[in-house]
Amino acid sequence: MIPLLHTNATILPMGVTEDGSMQVPDSITDVGWYKLGARPGQTGTAVIAGHVDGKNGEDGVFAQLKSLKPGAAIGVEDAFGNIGAFIVKDSKTYDQSVDTSKIFASQDGTHLNLITCEGAWDQTKQTYTKRLVVFADLMR
Repeated sequence: MIPLLHTNATILPMGVTEDGSMQVPDSITDVGWYKLGARPGQTGTAVIAGHVDGKNGEDGVFAQLKSLKPGAAIGVEDAFGNIGAFIVKDSKTYDQSVDTSKIFASQDGTHLNLITCEGAWDQTKQTYTKRLVVFADLMR
């Protein structure tokens, strides 16, 4: 749940595609948690991805992710009803060609990174040219 975005999505476990990138949910209203990494609230970095839009231009679950600013609250509820509260610390846009492995691998705290598409649509590759990552830390 992201109160500022009025977002309350189902979290689905995701792995990797054949090319090694993170899988994303089929539905534009769900988000995908990178199941090969930390769970939200565990030490390490939990990564959750969601669509910015759909095939017909409709808003996806993370359509307004870029509007999250440092200090914004993010809540993640597990299957047992436990809610981890995270605070946004930063956001960054990455080109597709940049090594983003650090987004998935930090072990120096309890982090949550949210990812969505940004940039121009590449018709040939059927994807956006950039990725937006919002970095958040567990609120203590």
